[in-house]
Amino acid sequence: MRSIISTILILAAIAVFYFGANPLYKDTKTLKLQAAEYNKALDNSAHLRQIRNDLVARYNSFDKTSVDRLQKMLPDSVDNIRLILDINGIAAKYGMSIKNIKISQIQTAASAPGTGQSPLGSIQLSFSVVSPYENLQPFLKDLENSLRLVNITSLSFNANANDNSGSFIYNLTLETYWLK
Repeated sequence: MRSIISTILILAAIAVFYFGANPLYKDTKTLKLQAAEYNKALDNSAHLRQIRNDLVARYNSFDKTSVDRLQKMLPDSVDNIRLILDINGIAAKYGMSIKNIKISQIQTAASAPGTGQSPLGSIQLSFSVVSPYENLQPFLKDLENSLRLVNITSLSFNANANDNSGSFIYNLTLETYWLK
Protein backbone atom coordinates (compact mmCIF):
# COMPACT_ATOMS: atom_id res chain seq x y z
CA MET A 1 0.00 0.00 0.00
CA ARG A 2 2.86 2.32 0.80
CA SER A 3 4.51 1.79 -2.55
CA ILE A 4 1.22 2.56 -4.32
CA ILE A 5 0.80 5.83 -2.42
CA SER A 6 4.47 6.72 -3.07
CA THR A 7 4.03 5.97 -6.78
CA ILE A 8 0.82 8.04 -6.92
CA LEU A 9 2.53 10.94 -5.15
CA ILE A 10 5.53 10.73 -7.48
CA LEU A 11 3.23 10.66 -10.51
CA ALA A 12 1.26 13.59 -9.08
CA ALA A 13 4.48 15.54 -8.53
CA ILE A 14 5.56 14.85 -12.12
CA ALA A 15 2.10 15.91 -13.41
CA VAL A 16 2.19 19.13 -11.37
CA PHE A 17 5.68 19.89 -12.68
CA TYR A 18 4.80 19.06 -16.28
CA PHE A 19 1.43 20.90 -16.36
CA GLY A 20 2.05 23.67 -13.83
CA ALA A 21 5.68 24.54 -13.22
CA ASN A 22 7.16 23.72 -16.65
CA PRO A 23 5.01 26.26 -18.60
CA LEU A 24 5.85 28.89 -16.00
CA TYR A 25 9.54 28.01 -16.30
CA LYS A 26 9.36 28.37 -20.11
CA ASP A 27 7.60 31.75 -19.73
CA THR A 28 10.33 32.83 -17.34
CA LYS A 29 13.02 31.88 -19.87
CA THR A 30 11.21 33.90 -22.56
CA LEU A 31 10.91 36.89 -20.23
CA LYS A 32 14.61 36.66 -19.36
CA LEU A 33 15.49 36.74 -23.08
CA GLN A 34 13.24 39.77 -23.59
CA ALA A 35 14.79 41.48 -20.57
CA ALA A 36 18.25 40.85 -22.04
CA GLU A 37 17.17 42.39 -25.37
CA TYR A 38 15.72 45.43 -23.58
CA ASN A 39 18.91 45.84 -21.55
CA LYS A 40 20.92 45.70 -24.76
CA ALA A 41 18.66 48.36 -26.31
CA LEU A 42 19.11 50.53 -23.20
CA ASP A 43 22.88 50.15 -23.43
CA ASN A 44 22.74 51.13 -27.12
CA SER A 45 20.59 54.16 -26.33
CA ALA A 46 23.01 55.22 -23.58
CA HIS A 47 25.88 54.87 -26.06
CA LEU A 48 24.01 56.90 -28.69
CA ARG A 49 23.12 59.53 -26.10
CA GLN A 50 26.81 59.82 -25.24
CA ILE A 51 27.73 60.20 -28.92
CA ARG A 52 25.04 62.86 -29.33
CA ASN A 53 26.30 64.75 -26.27
CA ASP A 54 29.86 64.60 -27.61
CA LEU A 55 28.71 65.94 -31.00
CA VAL A 56 26.69 68.73 -29.38
CA ALA A 57 29.69 69.70 -27.26
CA ARG A 58 31.89 69.64 -30.34
CA TYR A 59 29.37 71.74 -32.29
CA ASN A 60 29.12 74.23 -29.42
CA SER A 61 32.92 74.54 -29.35
CA PHE A 62 32.89 75.98 -32.90
CA ASP A 63 33.13 79.72 -33.24
CA LYS A 64 29.64 81.22 -33.75
CA THR A 65 30.80 83.39 -36.65
CA SER A 66 32.29 80.36 -38.42
CA VAL A 67 29.03 78.45 -38.04
CA ASP A 68 27.10 81.45 -39.39
CA ARG A 69 29.47 81.69 -42.35
CA LEU A 70 29.08 77.98 -43.07
CA GLN A 71 25.29 78.34 -42.81
CA LYS A 72 25.43 81.20 -45.30
CA MET A 73 27.68 79.24 -47.65
CA LEU A 74 25.48 76.15 -47.73
CA PRO A 75 22.15 76.82 -46.00
CA ASP A 76 19.82 74.04 -44.89
CA SER A 77 16.78 75.58 -46.59
CA VAL A 78 15.96 77.59 -49.65
CA ASP A 79 15.78 81.31 -48.90
CA ASN A 80 15.18 82.90 -52.29
CA ILE A 81 14.52 86.34 -50.87
CA ARG A 82 17.77 86.38 -48.86
CA LEU A 83 19.69 85.23 -51.96
CA ILE A 84 18.17 87.97 -54.11
CA LEU A 85 18.86 90.58 -51.42
CA ASP A 86 22.48 89.43 -51.12
CA ILE A 87 23.03 89.60 -54.88
CA ASN A 88 21.23 92.94 -55.09
CA GLY A 89 23.47 94.24 -52.28
CA ILE A 90 26.56 93.24 -54.25
CA ALA A 91 25.14 94.86 -57.40
CA ALA A 92 24.27 98.07 -55.52
CA LYS A 93 27.97 98.57 -54.71
CA TYR A 94 28.50 99.11 -58.45
CA GLY A 95 25.42 101.22 -59.13
CA MET A 96 23.41 98.29 -60.52
CA SER A 97 20.10 96.79 -59.55
CA ILE A 98 18.91 93.36 -60.58
CA LYS A 99 15.77 93.09 -62.71
CA ASN A 100 13.72 90.41 -64.45
CA ILE A 101 14.33 87.84 -61.72
CA LYS A 102 13.32 84.26 -62.47
CA ILE A 103 13.83 81.37 -60.07
CA SER A 104 13.49 77.71 -60.96
CA GLN A 105 14.30 74.60 -58.98
CA ILE A 106 16.46 72.03 -60.72
CA GLN A 107 17.30 68.44 -59.95
CA THR A 108 20.89 67.57 -59.15
CA ALA A 109 22.37 64.37 -60.52
CA ALA A 110 24.75 63.64 -57.63
CA SER A 111 23.37 61.39 -54.92
CA ALA A 112 24.48 60.29 -51.51
CA PRO A 113 26.05 56.83 -51.55
CA GLY A 114 23.50 54.09 -51.01
CA THR A 115 20.47 56.41 -50.78
CA GLY A 116 19.73 57.24 -54.38
CA GLN A 117 18.92 60.80 -53.27
CA SER A 118 21.07 63.87 -53.43
CA PRO A 119 21.91 65.59 -50.15
CA LEU A 120 21.90 68.89 -52.06
CA GLY A 121 19.11 70.82 -53.66
CA SER A 122 19.74 73.56 -56.16
CA ILE A 123 17.92 76.46 -57.72
CA GLN A 124 18.62 78.44 -60.82
CA LEU A 125 18.34 82.21 -60.60
CA SER A 126 18.20 84.34 -63.74
CA PHE A 127 18.31 88.12 -63.70
CA SER A 128 19.58 91.08 -65.68
CA VAL A 129 21.61 94.16 -64.78
CA VAL A 130 22.44 97.32 -66.71
CA SER A 131 26.03 98.44 -66.33
CA PRO A 132 29.18 99.42 -68.17
CA TYR A 133 31.65 96.60 -68.66
CA GLU A 134 34.08 98.08 -66.13
CA ASN A 135 31.51 97.54 -63.35
CA LEU A 136 30.58 94.03 -64.45
CA GLN A 137 34.03 92.60 -63.80
CA PRO A 138 34.20 93.57 -60.10
CA PHE A 139 30.54 92.56 -59.67
CA LEU A 140 31.34 89.06 -60.94
CA LYS A 141 34.47 88.97 -58.75
CA ASP A 142 32.38 89.83 -55.69
CA LEU A 143 29.87 87.12 -56.62
CA GLU A 144 32.77 84.69 -56.85
CA ASN A 145 34.12 85.75 -53.45
CA SER A 146 30.78 85.84 -51.65
CA LEU A 147 30.13 83.24 -48.99
CA ARG A 148 27.14 81.80 -50.83
CA LEU A 149 28.11 79.04 -53.28
CA VAL A 150 27.04 80.11 -56.76
CA ASN A 151 27.95 78.88 -60.21
CA ILE A 152 27.37 81.25 -63.07
CA THR A 153 25.97 79.03 -65.78
CA SER A 154 25.13 81.63 -68.39
CA LEU A 155 26.11 85.20 -69.20
CA SER A 156 24.92 87.12 -72.24
CA PHE A 157 24.75 90.79 -73.08
CA ASN A 158 22.95 93.19 -75.39
CA ALA A 159 23.54 96.82 -76.20
CA ASN A 160 21.39 99.17 -74.17
CA ALA A 161 19.33 101.01 -76.80
CA ASN A 162 18.11 103.59 -74.26
CA ASP A 163 21.58 104.62 -73.08
CA ASN A 164 24.51 106.14 -74.96
CA SER A 165 26.93 105.88 -72.02
CA GLY A 166 28.38 102.54 -73.03
CA SER A 167 26.21 100.45 -70.72
CA PHE A 168 25.11 96.99 -71.64
CA ILE A 169 22.23 94.80 -70.48
CA TYR A 170 23.77 91.69 -68.97
CA ASN A 171 21.62 88.57 -68.53
CA LEU A 172 23.04 86.21 -65.93
CA THR A 173 21.94 82.77 -64.85
CA LEU A 174 23.45 81.23 -61.77
CA GLU A 175 22.94 78.10 -59.79
CA THR A 176 23.11 77.90 -56.01
CA TYR A 177 22.75 75.04 -53.52
CA TRP A 178 21.36 74.13 -50.12
CA LEU A 179 21.38 71.07 -47.90
CA LYS A 180 18.17 69.04 -47.99
